[in-house]
Amino acid sequence: MRVFDYIKGICATGCIYPDIGCNFMRILLTTLILTLTLTISCQDRQDIKVTGQIRDELTGAPIPNAEVVVLCWYTHDIDDASFKKETLTTDSSGNFTASFDEGHQVDVASQAMRFLPTRKYTKLESNEINVDLRLKRDSTFKSKINLEDFLVDFRYR
Repeated sequence: MRVFDYIKGICATGCIYPDIGCNFMRILLTTLILTLTLTISCQDRQDIKVTGQIRDELTGAPIPNAEVVVLCWYTHDIDDASFKKETLTTDSSGNFTASFDEGHQVDVASQAMRFLPTRKYTKLESNEINVDLRLKRDSTFKSKINLEDFLVDFRYR
């Protein structure tokens, strides 16, 4: 017998808690189910592997030696998330790879000289994820920014 059928049966035959009523029991059961669902949906995955490629948005050519910052968010406490960070440089084909022990969301940002920085936020659906980024050319943009701040500041605005 399913839980809902059991509760429905109790309420139809006279609630086991007549002084508080069956509506309260339904609300309590619904609250418990929603809490359990939210807890499960924020569960961390294990052995995370993040791969990707950084490309020129205009030409599609890979960008070697681009800086990439990957933040992997994990549940630190029941109501608190923290992140681990990997700072990488793309290889000659614009590829990068990062690994983490656990997490539920991955944020990736990249920048290269004469390109505007960009970022992408992705909730993990599995423990392996591919995040490709395309950078816009900007010949006037010649300085580097702190990519961790670029990711985290935007996230909390």
